[in-house]
Amino acid sequence: MINNIKVCMLIPSFHPLVGGAETQLENLADYLNKAGLYTWILTRKLPDTRSIEIINNVKIVRLRSIK
Repeated sequence: MINNIKVCMLIPSFHPLVGGAETQLENLADYLNKAGLYTWILTRKLPDTRSIEIINNVKIVRLRSIK
Protein backbone atom coordinates (compact mmCIF):
# COMPACT_ATOMS: atom_id res chain seq x y z
CA MET A 1 0.00 0.00 0.00
CA ILE A 2 1.09 3.53 -0.71
CA ASN A 3 2.08 5.05 2.64
CA ASN A 4 -0.90 3.31 4.28
CA ILE A 5 -3.33 5.78 2.69
CA LYS A 6 -6.95 4.94 3.46
CA VAL A 7 -9.88 6.21 1.41
CA CYS A 8 -13.49 6.11 2.60
CA MET A 9 -16.16 6.78 0.00
CA LEU A 10 -19.72 7.71 0.97
CA ILE A 11 -22.73 7.00 -1.21
CA PRO A 12 -26.46 6.78 -0.34
CA SER A 13 -26.91 3.43 -2.09
CA PHE A 14 -24.61 0.79 -3.50
CA HIS A 15 -24.58 -2.79 -4.73
CA PRO A 16 -27.05 -4.48 -5.25
CA LEU A 17 -28.64 -1.22 -6.47
CA VAL A 18 -26.94 -0.28 -9.70
CA GLY A 19 -26.96 3.11 -11.38
CA GLY A 20 -24.48 5.56 -12.85
CA ALA A 21 -23.10 6.84 -9.53
CA GLU A 22 -22.81 3.35 -8.06
CA THR A 23 -21.01 2.03 -11.14
CA GLN A 24 -18.64 5.01 -11.21
CA LEU A 25 -17.84 4.61 -7.52
CA GLU A 26 -17.25 0.87 -7.90
CA ASN A 27 -14.83 1.51 -10.79
CA LEU A 28 -13.00 4.25 -8.86
CA ALA A 29 -12.72 2.11 -5.73
CA ASP A 30 -11.35 -0.79 -7.77
CA TYR A 31 -8.82 1.51 -9.47
CA LEU A 32 -7.63 3.02 -6.17
CA ASN A 33 -7.41 -0.41 -4.58
CA LYS A 34 -5.27 -1.72 -7.44
CA ALA A 35 -3.08 1.40 -7.10
CA GLY A 36 -2.31 0.33 -3.54
CA LEU A 37 -4.68 2.48 -1.48
CA TYR A 38 -6.88 0.86 1.17
CA THR A 39 -10.36 1.73 -0.09
CA TRP A 40 -13.72 1.13 1.53
CA ILE A 41 -17.28 2.23 0.85
CA LEU A 42 -19.78 3.44 3.44
CA THR A 43 -23.45 3.29 2.47
CA ARG A 44 -26.90 2.67 3.94
CA LYS A 45 -28.14 -0.80 4.75
CA LEU A 46 -31.01 -1.98 2.61
CA PRO A 47 -33.24 -5.00 3.32
CA ASP A 48 -31.59 -8.33 2.57
CA THR A 49 -28.07 -6.89 2.40
CA ARG A 50 -25.12 -7.71 4.64
CA SER A 51 -23.77 -5.14 7.06
CA ILE A 52 -20.21 -5.82 5.92
CA GLU A 53 -18.95 -7.56 2.82
CA ILE A 54 -16.01 -7.54 0.43
CA ILE A 55 -16.62 -6.97 -3.28
CA ASN A 56 -13.60 -7.02 -5.62
CA ASN A 57 -11.26 -6.62 -2.61
CA VAL A 58 -13.12 -3.45 -1.50
CA LYS A 59 -14.78 -3.45 1.91
CA ILE A 60 -18.44 -2.37 1.87
CA VAL A 61 -19.89 -1.19 5.21
CA ARG A 62 -23.65 -0.65 5.40
CA LEU A 63 -25.23 1.29 8.26
CA ARG A 64 -28.87 1.37 9.23
CA SER A 65 -30.67 4.63 8.57
CA ILE A 66 -31.77 6.79 11.47
CA LYS A 67 -35.31 8.08 11.29
